[in-house]
This record gives sequence, structure tokens and C-alpha cells, in this order.
Amino acid sequence: MEQIYTIPVNEAFEACAAAGEPTCPFCSLYNKYENDEIDLILGASMMEPDIRKKTNEAGFCRTHFDMMLAYSKRLPLALILESHLAEVIEDTLRLVSRADEGKGGREAARPPRLDVLRLPPPRL
Repeated sequence: MEQIYTIPVNEAFEACAAAGEPTCPFCSLYNKYENDEIDLILGASMMEPDIRKKTNEAGFCRTHFDMMLAYSKRLPLALILESHLAEVIEDTLRLVSRADEGKGGREAARPPRLDVLRLPPPRL
């Protein structure tokens, strides 16, 4: 008897059987769910700041970041990067100010320089 939780598994096996070439139903399921999750992450949920905060905390591996980059949804990925870089800058400034506190005197009163955080120009 088919249950609600077995439907995707059965569909994967049926799709692999119907394909002209041999394919693995487990790989088919994995790829489907991986693509569904990337669609979810790059969808409307990325407009929510609390979701972006969670993605900043968890992060993405290089493989999945490259997959997201290959999708045509650039705005959500830009929002992910913007909030992640803002958090990195904030953490870096906090570390710089702690280091300056240890120096004492006039140097400790100066705010950290933001131009230290600039990336070098790209090589052509």
C-alpha cells in the first residue's frame, strides 16, 4: 500500500525505469531534493532577514555556493553575500578595536580604519 511518504520514492523509481538509459533512483531523489532546497533558499525566504541570519550562521560549502551561483536568481544570492559580508566586517572591526584597546594611549581612541578591509583589485 502506498503511503504519502513513499510517493516521491516510487516516483523516482518509476522515472528511472521509464528513462531510456539506466539511472540511479537514489541519485535522482538526491538531486531533486538538492535542487528544491536551493530553489527554496534563493526564493522568497531570502527576503526575510532572520533566514539570512540563519544562513550566515550555517554557511554554505563551495559546491552548493557554486550551484546557487549557477542559478539565474542573482538578487537573493546578493542579499546572502551582503548580509554575510556585513557580519564579517562587524566581527573584524570588533577584533581590531579589541586589539587597539590593548595598545593604550592615543592609538586606542582612534576608530578602526575601514580602508584596511578593502580587497585588492582583481587581476586581469
